[in-house]
Formats: sequence, C-alpha cells, structure tokens
Amino acid sequence: MTIKNNVLDVLMYLFDNFMDSSLELQAEVTVDELEQAGFEPKDIDKAFGWLEQLISNTEDQTDGYPLQSSGHRVFTPEERQRLGPNSLDFLISLEKHQIITPAMRELVLEQVLGLDAKVLSVLQFKRIILMVLMNTPGNEDAALWLESFIQDEIEQVAH
Repeated sequence: MTIKNNVLDVLMYLFDNFMDSSLELQAEVTVDELEQAGFEPKDIDKAFGWLEQLISNTEDQTDGYPLQSSGHRVFTPEERQRLGPNSLDFLISLEKHQIITPAMRELVLEQVLGLDAKVLSVLQFKRIILMVLMNTPGNEDAALWLESFIQDEIEQVAH
C-alpha cells in the first residue's frame, strides 16, 4: 500500500472520489476507506478538521469584509510563495469578474494557509476555491461554473 503524504492529498482524493453531482461530499465516506486508499490517520483527521473549519468559516464569511471593494489587496510573502503567480492571477481574476467577493477571497486565502502544503499547483488551488464555493450558501452558480471550468481544463490536458 502506498502511503499518501499530506492533508492536501486527502482533500484532493475526497474531491475526486466522493463529491456527488450536487457538489456535496457523500455521507458514506469513512475513515476506513481513506486508510485503505493509503492515507495516514493523522492526515485524514486533519483533512476532516480542515473541512469542519471551512464550514464554520463560511457561516460568518462576510463579517469584517466588504462585499465590494475598490481597494487593492497586497498579498503577503507567504501567500505569494504558497500560491505562486498563476494562482494569484486566477484569484484576482475571479474577484475582478465578481465571481467571488473580497470576503470570499479572504476565506479562500485563510483555508489555503490552513493546509500543510508548502506550494499548491494551480489545479489544487482551483479545487480548494471550488470547495469553498460549494460550502458557502449563495454561491451555487459560481461553484458550478468553476467545476465546469476545471473539468474543461482537465479534459484539454488529457487530449
């Protein structure tokens, strides 16, 4: 059995294998299934903790952040390093086109920084944004759009 090595791997596995067509995590996911897939119990626990924190954060995601902003967000060195220029450009583009709000941007950044991954690929980052959108009421259309966008990219790479 191959051991997968971090929380992000668990989250991506859950995303790939246990999200249903309504973009919700299927209830039958068990720790045993994830362990059989090669994940360490500590990483499984951290992944479920991350998801619980996401749900908790989305319940009050607009507190302290304006829904619209004409200001400019300066990213910290850690944010720039962990996301890289392509992911940051994608995030800025989503906000510019009003697919996400400044509050949603901050929630995405908070969730990314809560992971133990030093660097994220653009695809991993997009999937994290999708997880945030899926768990935030009122963002169903944006989540469906992003899911379709990600799927189209994956299909283009496969061909």
